[in-house]
Amino acid sequence: MLPEDFRIIPFEERAIPLLENLLRLYYYDMSEWFGFDTDETGAFSIDLAPYLAEGFTIFLAFSGKLPVGFAVVQSAEKTGNPDGFDVKEFFILRKFRRTGAGHALARHLWDAFPGSWVVRVYGNNRPAIPFWRKAIATYTSDQFKEETRSLDNGAWVYFFFQNDGLASG
Repeated sequence: MLPEDFRIIPFEERAIPLLENLLRLYYYDMSEWFGFDTDETGAFSIDLAPYLAEGFTIFLAFSGKLPVGFAVVQSAEKTGNPDGFDVKEFFILRKFRRTGAGHALARHLWDAFPGSWVVRVYGNNRPAIPFWRKAIATYTSDQFKEETRSLDNGAWVYFFFQNDGLASG
């Protein structure tokens, strides 16, 4: 069940240490599929520069004062649609998974940026594929396209849909 005090806020520079910590946890989770390594101290090295660059929008999710996760939105230019939007990164702490927090954060992104969307999921990240399929199907009333693309680092599942900014779920 979604925490009663769940909220989403735009990223502000004063939250850099929080974002770094959440990114380390995200890299830990993604290391299972992408093989990310830690440094000699056992920590994942974080370069925030790409995330803080022009063209990225970051949202942070909270339950009260406790962080729940984050999401990064960018242009869908890399997928051939420079006017569309792409979920670059998306992370929910394990404690808050299956509570509705991920769906609420996804809806927030889509409502914030009406237009054409793509969500790309690495094929080996098996838990993420049904999550995104359900979230997008619910949001769009099943009006989306799904395709698998082979890239140098493996198969990716792409979800495409149009959003008029009016959430259906």
